[in-house]
Amino acid sequence: MVGGFPFLLQWLGHEVFCRGYTECTTGQRRDLFREIATDYTILGSLGDYFTMWLDRLDEKQRALLIESASGRGITPHPGIIHLKNRGLLIEADGRWYPFSRLFAEFLRCLPKGPLVSDDLKEKVWQGLVPAIKAAVEIAAKHYL
Repeated sequence: MVGGFPFLLQWLGHEVFCRGYTECTTGQRRDLFREIATDYTILGSLGDYFTMWLDRLDEKQRALLIESASGRGITPHPGIIHLKNRGLLIEADGRWYPFSRLFAEFLRCLPKGPLVSDDLKEKVWQGLVPAIKAAVEIAAKHYL
């Protein structure tokens, strides 16, 4: 984080100004979300950002993280300590979930099966496009 704001919030603010949406009316927000959902340069950057987190985890940690995105979360478990300390999981009602809806959607969209390091980036890319589209739809419903 820089300046107390999460990376994705900073990135969205950057895109608002770079794309000329200075008034940020409801119509402009709708147009911005549509542009972002189809901008593959941005999708690639976000894929790299999420891949960076997953590359630092072992297979068991990745599996726990993916399981946490199930909608039911995961119960306290010794394996979540590392994920919690990295800020990837948060606790709610005694269960552990991914830190954001966007990251949870990204994890849910990953292909099923074991993630091995040789094909991780390919699988992340496959999961990223539907995750971003779902997140944009959620954001559009919330802000429009």
